[in-house]
Amino acid sequence: MEQSLPGVAVLPACDHVVIDDMNIMSRIVTGDGIDITSSQDVEVKNCFIRSTDDSICIKSQRLFEDPSTVRDVTKCVFTIT
Repeated sequence: MEQSLPGVAVLPACDHVVIDDMNIMSRIVTGDGIDITSSQDVEVKNCFIRSTDDSICIKSQRLFEDPSTVRDVTKCVFTIT
């Protein structure tokens, strides 16, 4: 996946998500890889993420009220450029 704003993969208020075997190349100055926002039970595995900011950003927003929970991040490669 190539860069889009604010991150390449954005998960707002999702439940039971598995991100598997994804290659992300972020090129802009504030380019995140994966933004997990107020999502529950998220698993990230077998990914390559090259970003210029956060490779994985886990956050909550007042609009959704729920905090994010990430179950597991395994076998991933992260690089910051």
